Amino acid sequence: MKKGAAPTQAYLTMFTTKPVDGLQDVADKTFPSLMNVMDQALSVSKLDTIADTIERQRPHDLSKFFGKGKVNRWTVLNKPLLIKREASDDLDW
Repeated sequence: MKKGAAPTQAYLTMFTTKPVDGLQDVADKTFPSLMNVMDQALSVSKLDTIADTIERQRPHDLSKFFGKGKVNRWTVLNKPLLIKREASDDLDW
């Protein structure tokens, strides 16, 4: 960090199908710095807008920012616990 520069900030967005209780407690126990935890229910149209933006956006080159060759841009938490969907020829996207 450059002298006099603002501290680095990051954010995490989680999409869930149900409300998550106790997330502030988890954040407080996990991270050494103070975390702001917010939640919001999103409409279907807002979720569609977010998905469309993610598909169209060109990702920032985070390797230069973090000084690493590979930076994970996203992950799926608890992937083995996801409900499996049946394959279908009728795609809704």
